[in-house]
Amino acid sequence: MLVLIWEFHAQVGSEEAFEEHYGPDGTWAKFFREDASYRGTRLLRDAAEPSRYLTLDYWESKESYERFRVSRRVQYEQIDRECQRLSRTEAYLGSLDVPGGSPTL
Repeated sequence: MLVLIWEFHAQVGSEEAFEEHYGPDGTWAKFFREDASYRGTRLLRDAAEPSRYLTLDYWESKESYERFRVSRRVQYEQIDRECQRLSRTEAYLGSLDVPGGSPTL
């Protein structure tokens, strides 16, 4: 199991829309669910800095995520462009293996 970690700073006033697109039932999660290797998303909001978020996207493996991203590149980039207006910054923090397989989401 692989988890991809992203950090975002939402545009002030866009937090609700950001959460709708990046949350576990949002635009990205619905798109990722088109692949059987996707396992879910968690959205975390910083208690001290409410416009700061982390997304945790769970995939069966690094290879399955990369295969999905390559095969769905056009749609991925389109969603990314549409959602860019919701955040001031976006940073990929890395990926981690989840020991023991699937976490409870």
